[in-house]
Amino acid sequence: MAKYDVSIATADINNAGTYDYIILSLIGSNAQMWYHVVESWDFAEGDVATFSLFSEYHLGTLLHAYVDKFPFIIPNDWHCLDVSVDQPDEEVTKFPAYRWHEGQTMILRTGHALLQHQEVSEGLMMSRTYEIQENKLKYQWKSCLLDGPLGIAASSFYDLPRDVRCTDPTAINMDDLSQIQLELRLLIIDDVDDPGWSNFDDIRRFIKPSLTPACEYLLDHWQEDEVFGSHFLCGSFARMIQKCTVLPSHISVTHTMVEPSLCRSMSFEQEMEAGNVYMVDCSLLDGIPANSVDPEMVHYVGSPTCLLYLTPEEQLKPIAIQLWKYPGGNDSIFLPSDSQADWLFAKMWVKSAALQLHLLEQLFLRVHLVSEAFTVATLRCLPSVHPVYKILIPHLKYTLGINIEMREKLLGATGYFSNFLATGGPSAFKVIAKAHKLLTYKSLMLPTDIITRDVATLPGYHYRDDALKIWRAISGYVSDIIDLYYKSNVDLWNDVEVQTWIREIVDALQLPETSGFPFAFDKLDTLKEFVTMVIFTCTAQYSALNSSMVDWHACIPNCPTTMHCPPPQEKGNINLEYILSALPNMNQCSKFLAIQAKLSSRPVQTALGQHSEMYFTEPGPQAALQRFRTSLQTASADIAERNADLALPYCYLIPENIHNGILA
Repeated sequence: MAKYDVSIATADINNAGTYDYIILSLIGSNAQMWYHVVESWDFAEGDVATFSLFSEYHLGTLLHAYVDKFPFIIPNDWHCLDVSVDQPDEEVTKFPAYRWHEGQTMILRTGHALLQHQEVSEGLMMSRTYEIQENKLKYQWKSCLLDGPLGIAASSFYDLPRDVRCTDPTAINMDDLSQIQLELRLLIIDDVDDPGWSNFDDIRRFIKPSLTPACEYLLDHWQEDEVFGSHFLCGSFARMIQKCTVLPSHISVTHTMVEPSLCRSMSFEQEMEAGNVYMVDCSLLDGIPANSVDPEMVHYVGSPTCLLYLTPEEQLKPIAIQLWKYPGGNDSIFLPSDSQADWLFAKMWVKSAALQLHLLEQLFLRVHLVSEAFTVATLRCLPSVHPVYKILIPHLKYTLGINIEMREKLLGATGYFSNFLATGGPSAFKVIAKAHKLLTYKSLMLPTDIITRDVATLPGYHYRDDALKIWRAISGYVSDIIDLYYKSNVDLWNDVEVQTWIREIVDALQLPETSGFPFAFDKLDTLKEFVTMVIFTCTAQYSALNSSMVDWHACIPNCPTTMHCPPPQEKGNINLEYILSALPNMNQCSKFLAIQAKLSSRPVQTALGQHSEMYFTEPGPQAALQRFRTSLQTASADIAERNADLALPYCYLIPENIHNGILA
């Protein structure tokens, strides 16, 4: 008689428990034990039911656990974490679940990751194939945006399978914006009753209840040129800066214009060749029509390009701003030597254009939509026993719900962006489509992106420094895991599942071959780089671009969501009254601050690498995860030491502040 001590854990989340009868079957290599009704009521939230089973025969190596559920009175869904079985003279066998039981038999594999060719029986191969077939029915593609990546075929959060819905739907619900405004103590006002701004102090008083310490600092210093430059080094726009060694053909700046701003005994051309000139180019917005959803509310969109100069003191300052991609004359080039109002207004136009690109290209396209393609392909193509599935799923699992909500509540024809964003309404989709055509694989790979933008040596670029620390930590972890399961490139070539996965991702992204995405994995290093990029995108990149918004965008003049007056055609006509009339009104600001708080002020529930779900149960992957966590601790200490000397610390990529996934 063989004794098996069993424990079944229930998730500690709302409504995870059940009063239904739980029925367990254990399948071993030698024998099976079918349909044991668990004599326990310990299936409430956070409970662990423990009991013993007895079998006439030793089951051998445990292969499957089948979990069924029979209604006690009224059936209800149950969230099972895992099943653990302590066998005679053997180690405990764990069957990870981390999913909802909604009535159908739950078939669990042990936590040991296996490639397809490593399966030891035809039955295990069949269960692997069956899981993929079921998931391809459950998770299907659809075209969500014209000229954009494919997404999940679901129209609302509750259309999603329950396993990939976040456990707290209120975290993504944007229906009751007024409630968020009340929580932030923001004024709720209609456009018709909006009194407008009399001065910048009005804006300070309006947003003060929702300020963070960093935003307090920016309110005092946002007009300074050095702080303007810092926004592209350690703020929300940190991915937009690039070195300018040769002026693009559409830029009409000359040496005579910028000479007063140059600090070395060099010409403008020599300064560029020496690597002292940088550029923020928003010309992608050229030709994009302004938001016209509300004919009573006039919006303007510019396509400015800003040149920044690295001084001998290693300060990055703007030295020339061209407001249109194709200027009409010298009056379209604004300089620090212009009147204070002219120069300030030009800088605000740059920030407003950069904000459009930040929200629509940098964050929504390059993080949310790209991660959605990664997520759906992973759920469709990789069985839960595959090592790549196990390493990715803690970071991807809850991506889909927030994306559906953003498409409907922010980008839709009546979405919130149509109220306060210069490129809101149909224009938003035009920006995304235009940016999508320019998306490349290299730009998603942090090390090559830094090389492409030529910013490897730019001083004070805290985003780059911290992001590289996180990238290297993730890369080491991914490499450790991949090496445990793939012994050579031959294993990779023969892995039909992972090769199907990458093809489906590339197909879903709807990009040409010139984008540089791999259509197949020909060597292990390519797989490692790709998996590293996936994790980095939905964790560190997401946190750097998302969490920074509440600090840098709350100061409305520093980042106007729209401009209600056109870019000036000539200099000398701008004054404070004109600038204030161009800014978004109180109603628009209130809604923007509420949406921003909803998106970027959410506390980190699970920090990068700190997930409690043990999808891997072998010692090797667990040791790799511990090494990953140690690397993150080292990075955290290094960043804290650097930040101690900064007036405006860069905290968005401290590992403890990085979400373990989008909405994780």
